[in-house]
Amino acid sequence: MNRTQTFTELLYETITNINVWQDVLKHACKITHASKGMIVLRGRRDAELFISEKLYIELKSPMLYGFSTKEIKAYVMEYSQCDPWGKITIEHHPIRPYAVSKYLPIQELQKTKFWEWIKPQEISDSVTVEIHGTADVWVSINLFFNHNNEEVRQSSLALLQNFQKIMYDVWRLGLQFRNTNSFPESLIYFLEQQNSASIIIDRNLNVFHTNKKADLILLDSTNSIMKISNHLLIRNKEKHKNLRESVSKLSNKLFNPKKPPYTAIQLDNWVCTATLLSEGQNIVGEDTALCLLTISSKTIKSNAQLIPVWENSILTRRESQLVKVLALGGMVVDFQNEYGIAKSTAHAHWGNIKKKLEIVDRAQIFAKHQIFLEN
Repeated sequence: MNRTQTFTELLYETITNINVWQDVLKHACKITHASKGMIVLRGRRDAELFISEKLYIELKSPMLYGFSTKEIKAYVMEYSQCDPWGKITIEHHPIRPYAVSKYLPIQELQKTKFWEWIKPQEISDSVTVEIHGTADVWVSINLFFNHNNEEVRQSSLALLQNFQKIMYDVWRLGLQFRNTNSFPESLIYFLEQQNSASIIIDRNLNVFHTNKKADLILLDSTNSIMKISNHLLIRNKEKHKNLRESVSKLSNKLFNPKKPPYTAIQLDNWVCTATLLSEGQNIVGEDTALCLLTISSKTIKSNAQLIPVWENSILTRRESQLVKVLALGGMVVDFQNEYGIAKSTAHAHWGNIKKKLEIVDRAQIFAKHQIFLEN
């Protein structure tokens, strides 16, 4: 088996095992004779480097090859802040691979503080290219070598150019695989039992799971909400942008399992309620928070919007009291305390309310009340 074939097989192995990326870097260095390799995550606007909490603590990562613990510590703690190669990507984004020496000559590099870190390692040039990107961040693979070695530079450029598309594909598939397989069966079952259309999404509106009710909405070509290539889209660009920004802001909030953050968004004839399900980051520091998006139809100027949600005639007196507490931002426990209701009784009322109002969480009651206030 030749080296190129082995390299290809290693790339596909990363889909189900992210740790294999270190083997990819190692093999890339063998093929090109580069000294070291690194995969990093940067901000789209300012090229800010994201460093995972695990790397800060353990000083090792499968996204690094060829660096000693001492070199990693120095970079993380000091030199990552003054990395001139990262700044180059602001003006020259590596949509296609290039050597950074093309834009920062060795004479200029030697004048920077960063030179203190790379000189002892005998690396003075790097070839970089994007292998994953969203509206906010992007991931690059970087091979390092001595700037005097033109053969290594050309072989590094050729390798990354030839395999960029495959690397882009396997990174995307790996993200999907990890998110899909991180769900316990109980969560998938919970999703299917919801009365409303429900979707699991990330901050970039990538779709990981849907229930059957959501599938019916997304497959209806007359609806403004649709799914294309596992990505949630709104036909109106401005409303799509608003949804994405709302979910992104929600993902940045501190997750509290007892009181998950949520937000309500109105989209044409739909009310979308996004609830933060988790928080976390992947091995390169990218946010992996997931949200539950529930979609309910909205009838403009309906009778339900002309009265407070707790005055719905199908609710009992106690159920109305509970709905009012929730609509005003409270929780079931607040209802228990205010009216001296036992926990089991309060949750029995809550169960009845969800069936009667066809909702799945208190965020939807809050959203209904907001619609009432606006109308």
